[in-house]
Amino acid sequence: MTSLQPPTDATTLLEQGERHFLQGDLLRAEDTFREAAKLDPEAADSWSNLGVALFPLERPEDARTAFGRALSLEPEHDAAREGLAHVDTVDAAAPDAPPTTDLLLMPAFDDEASLAEHLGRIAWYVGPWIDDIGALRIVVAPDLGTPDLLDRIATSTPDHLDPAVPDLVRALAQRTELIVDHDASALDHAFSTSSRILVWDSARWHRLTTTLRAAGATRQLPPTIDIDPFAGTARMHEIPRVVSTVFSREASAAGPARFRNALETLADHKPTDICYVFGGGPTIRSAVDRDLSDGFSIVCNRFVWDDALTDHVDPTFLAFMDASCVGPSRAGTMFREHLRTWLEGGACRFVLTFDVFGPWVEFMLPPELHDRVIAAPAQAVDFPATRFNADLRSAWWMPDAHNVITSVCLPVAATVAQEIRLLGLDGVRPDKVYESWGRSWEKDAESEAESVPDDPFLAALRRTHPWRHNWVSPDYQDTYRDNLEESLRRIFTQLEQAGTRITCVTPSWMEVMRDRGGASTPA
Repeated sequence: MTSLQPPTDATTLLEQGERHFLQGDLLRAEDTFREAAKLDPEAADSWSNLGVALFPLERPEDARTAFGRALSLEPEHDAAREGLAHVDTVDAAAPDAPPTTDLLLMPAFDDEASLAEHLGRIAWYVGPWIDDIGALRIVVAPDLGTPDLLDRIATSTPDHLDPAVPDLVRALAQRTELIVDHDASALDHAFSTSSRILVWDSARWHRLTTTLRAAGATRQLPPTIDIDPFAGTARMHEIPRVVSTVFSREASAAGPARFRNALETLADHKPTDICYVFGGGPTIRSAVDRDLSDGFSIVCNRFVWDDALTDHVDPTFLAFMDASCVGPSRAGTMFREHLRTWLEGGACRFVLTFDVFGPWVEFMLPPELHDRVIAAPAQAVDFPATRFNADLRSAWWMPDAHNVITSVCLPVAATVAQEIRLLGLDGVRPDKVYESWGRSWEKDAESEAESVPDDPFLAALRRTHPWRHNWVSPDYQDTYRDNLEESLRRIFTQLEQAGTRITCVTPSWMEVMRDRGGASTPA
């Protein structure tokens, strides 16, 4: 069983985080130290260790904050004092222009098909920052190290990837160096000059480093970033976070101004007292029989695929926090094509997402639409959610509450409207056996095509985001479903106590929806 709940022992988490750090897995170390600090916020060691993990990720301000918190708890904490002094020293010596980033892709590739797949993914995810890459070094088996290898890769990109990938591969190839496996001199040079190791197969990499340590190897390796789509920190939503960490991009400062502009535009076009929030369940079909002109609407994910429903609802905001929407699959291509068409169809239309996704959304859209992309920083919250931001005007952050409704749609709705009306939050039938993510959230087949068996869309998603779409354990989904409903209950209670009226206007299997007017038997 995969549990969504963290361990309850902060000391154990500190030990786990230290192991991750020593293995070079800085993102896991960061996550583990954060959990330790959450469990025991008065422990200076947790905050100091978090600062140590953040600094090599090139996030000096976050590291400084963590060290400062440790020192506020324990003023004589040696590690925190040394860490803070090191941050200040490096900051003072930093050049005005950021240096380019040299990356090393490991472990070695021994077949061309795997290289084509992973190089296509990497080219897509670093697309907004290709000019910031000094060199991408790829280790290959001796029989692959031919001069025309990268040219062949660029012309043999897998069909399930976005059509733009070949051009990105060609651009990246100009910065790519091939290193033949077992060339000790070349490998030593790569290890000593690369700022990050991108690990595309975490299981093989773990076996390799374990073998090296057992053999007494003392080579200091650069920090590793796990981009394995099957495992590790890159699963599901993590690849954009991983890549943006590599390039140390600050969150866009344009978000608050763009949000204010969106609200002004909204006020000029539609009533704002009522907000219709659409989930992805089959009951959204009933919207075509409803008059929605007394408010504005927020929809999510691939809603705009359905032209007829989109024309009737005329949403003001489209929200998403699923990495597949900005991912390199042809399914993502379809989403982006519909998104662009929808944005170009009216002035009162905006995209809402987390700031880690913002660079890719802008990268995929023409410059004249960039001001329509509203990306806010996400703050981790417990699951079920214990914190919620009901006023984005006063505090510019969204809760990373594990679902687009709780994380993005409801914060925006609560900021603007006095009444929130919910449609398409169907939940799941208690007597039905579901596959994939249907166990936790039943989806409308026309606007959420991933629920259609054997659809080319689903096939592309499964190949490009394998962990997300090929295997999710029933226990995980059951826990997710229960925690999501509890999150909604807590958020609704908070909003209702503040005077916001919440109504479910379509049937739902979830008790929290039925308590607010939803009938209990969706069709």
